[in-house]
Amino acid sequence: MPKNEKDQKKKSKSDDSASYGVYSDFVSAFNDKEAWCGGDRNLALIDKHGNVKRKIQLNKGVYDIAVTTENEIFVTGSTIIKKYLQDDGFINIADTQPYETRGLCPTSVQDEILVCLYDVININGKVVRMTTAGQIKQSIQKDKQQKLLYTYPRYVAENISGDVVVVDGILPSTILVVNKKGEYRYKYPDPSQSSHRIGYCYGLACDNKGCILVSDWGCHRIHQIDMDGRFIQFILTQQHGVQIPHGLSIDNKGQLWLCNNDGKEIQYYNTEQFCFKY
Repeated sequence: MPKNEKDQKKKSKSDDSASYGVYSDFVSAFNDKEAWCGGDRNLALIDKHGNVKRKIQLNKGVYDIAVTTENEIFVTGSTIIKKYLQDDGFINIADTQPYETRGLCPTSVQDEILVCLYDVININGKVVRMTTAGQIKQSIQKDKQQKLLYTYPRYVAENISGDVVVVDGILPSTILVVNKKGEYRYKYPDPSQSSHRIGYCYGLACDNKGCILVSDWGCHRIHQIDMDGRFIQFILTQQHGVQIPHGLSIDNKGQLWLCNNDGKEIQYYNTEQFCFKY
């Protein structure tokens, strides 16, 4: 951990319901100085000092937000994937019925996103790779034995290896990883490691070293695991002020943006300052 946690840790308040009216379930870094955050029907672009640069109210709830490398902004909600236009409007790029949309993320390929989909009737889900125009390129749903991979895929991130990392289930949550072809690789945590149990996962992100960071809402901590699923450490815990963490994102300078305190504030940390134990 950092030698001087007080000096190493940086914090900025988000638009909370008391002061700005934006409750932050999720966050997606726009660059190393600004991030989009929000929850329910509200979105806001904030800077590191908590200043609101832009604020948008939608007529329907938003589940997740993603900012691509081209700085295009996409949101999910209900069965619709929307793209944000610079005039504060949105256009629908896909209707995923009968599946409902959940988390989404950009990929390393230009004009491409990954989206979690959930069938509430048949109680199963899948992850699709699609163009930012809404054309499905790949559907990840079953393993080589034709067994369903996911029960309830909720959040997704792409690792530097091309692996697709997914939060599956609720209580407890599991991290399920497949390779770029959609072939099963591993699950985290190992059932035998009860101390690594994820109480309830509200988001995940992958850094530029291939580490996976997991927001553990139920246990008030952030797990750090390597790209092969081995536990490294809890990089942030209640000792660092983490309380009921929600979504998280890593920007292009390696800073971690974290919705904390049950969505009432956003904290950010330079992950280079932590002692990664490889």
